Amino acid sequence: SISARYSLHDLQAERRTSLTLNIRRRLALAFFLVFVIDYLSKFLVLNFLTSPSRKIIGSFLTLSLSRNTGAAFGLGSNNGRAISIFAFAVIATIFYVGFRIDSNVWAFAFGALAGGISGNLSDRIFRGTGGLNGSVVDWIKLPHWPTFNLADLAITTSLFLIALLLWRKVPLNSQRWRNG
Repeated sequence: SISARYSLHDLQAERRTSLTLNIRRRLALAFFLVFVIDYLSKFLVLNFLTSPSRKIIGSFLTLSLSRNTGAAFGLGSNNGRAISIFAFAVIATIFYVGFRIDSNVWAFAFGALAGGISGNLSDRIFRGTGGLNGSVVDWIKLPHWPTFNLADLAITTSLFLIALLLWRKVPLNSQRWRNG
């Protein structure tokens, strides 16, 4: 018999049924949305930004097309192959761990992180001379900050969210139904 203290959520989580499938869908949706929005933004910038830079909000926000062969903030320039291999490893790890969680917020953080990394990785694969050495398209410029793109924004935001979740000790998996 089922104890009255268990909710439907607890029972689904215990059996890893539709609850887990919904979490996986959320991770995949966050991944897909970040990847597609980043791809479309780069497509638009490459095809419609006709001047080298265009001020949008005074001197605060400028659209300025640039290419980055390194990692975040230009670190590791001309090490595209190593950065790409590392990106593949991180994405594989995210999906390995991500498909074993039952937390919506962790699913969103992992999905957005994988989507951002994949957005920049696709630039390295398809916008270069081959061999994972392509450059990443950056186009958002703020004062006193390196030029970046929406994938970078998703990566940074996801990492801050992950740090916050770790600091607040939010578990990847709820333990209450396992500890009975």
